Order: sequence, then C-alpha cells, then structure tokens
Amino acid sequence: MRIGIDFDNTIVCYDQMFHRIALERGLIPASLPATKGHVRDMLRRMGREEEWTEMQGQVYGKRLHEAEPFPGVLEFFTLCRERP
Repeated sequence: MRIGIDFDNTIVCYDQMFHRIALERGLIPASLPATKGHVRDMLRRMGREEEWTEMQGQVYGKRLHEAEPFPGVLEFFTLCRERP
C-alpha cells in the first residue's frame, strides 16, 4: 500500500522558523506570537512585503532543514514502517 502525505503544514510546521528568522532580522518584536500568520500579517501591515517574500525563500529553500515536524508525525512514520 502507498500513502501520499502533503509536506507543507502537514508534516512540518514553519511557525517557529518564520518567527525566529524575523527576529534575527530585527523585523518583529519578540512578544509577537510565534506563528507564520502573525509574522506575515505584521510585516504586511508595516508595508514590508518584500521582506516577507525574502523570508519565504529562506524558509522553503536553504533553511528548510530547520523546519520542525508536527507532534506525532515521527511516531506515525515509525508505526507505518513497523506495520507494512
């Protein structure tokens, strides 16, 4: 049996990454909730769409390895492997 699983926002969560990168760049206050949506919305309200687009390139490109799996994902794949 083969099962297809979407990668983006199904296996990995980008919330912490977007928040971390925005903090590294001095674009947001540390008090902003650590979600992709909060970071995006704040940058757009500030008229910083270009920085948002650049961050997306980083997150979905060379820093993709920093993405964190959602809770339970690794255990799910372990079970799948154990029960062919």
